[in-house]
Amino acid sequence: SQRAGGVGDYPEGVFVAAVPGSAPCLGAAGVVVVPAQAGATIVPALRALTMERAVVATALGGMPEVIRDGETGWLVQPDDSSALSGGRLAALASNGERTRRARQGRDLVERNHQVETMLDRLEEECWAALRQRAPARRERAKVSTR
Repeated sequence: SQRAGGVGDYPEGVFVAAVPGSAPCLGAAGVVVVPAQAGATIVPALRALTMERAVVATALGGMPEVIRDGETGWLVQPDDSSALSGGRLAALASNGERTRRARQGRDLVERNHQVETMLDRLEEECWAALRQRAPARRERAKVSTR
């Protein structure tokens, strides 16, 4: 993980969230960069958004569900270091935009990624699956009792 102090006229700094155990450093960053590789999780981005930090991330895996370009952060194509750098600079360039996207990101996490919300959704999906299976089970039971 890396944290750069002031970057030019940007005293907020940048934190690159690529190392496990780096969560405590997120609060000091103005921008969190998540250069996700194939198979990476969205957890670093969720942590950053929970702390209302601006996020620049690559569009891999589930990341586009959380980092919505122009809405909750800056999303760039994978394996494009210049796009990642450009996203970082864009995030640093506008405090207002950085703050707006970070707030929207936190709202998204609170709405969709809290444990209670995810458990409620899982419970709904389980009940729906059971309801779909119930008619088939009743039909099999009728056939086996004949």
